Amino acid sequence: VILGLTVSGRNIDLPGIEDMVGLFINTLPLRITFKPQETLLTFLKRLQETTQKLNDYTYASLAQIQSWSGINQSLFDVLFV
Repeated sequence: VILGLTVSGRNIDLPGIEDMVGLFINTLPLRITFKPQETLLTFLKRLQETTQKLNDYTYASLAQIQSWSGINQSLFDVLFV
């Protein structure tokens, strides 16, 4: 399952960002997989780790991520804000 996840984009290491005004939100695709042998707690921990890794890509536009993926259609149909 791939969901769209809205991120703030304010955690980028950009000089002077604390003085900037405006929306820095971005939507990133979050791929969720559930392994039948894992417990709910293990799944949730892995999901949290995966979500945290998205912070490395808050600067990238959704169009750029889609071009990296090589998929020529929408990356997700559901968006969580």
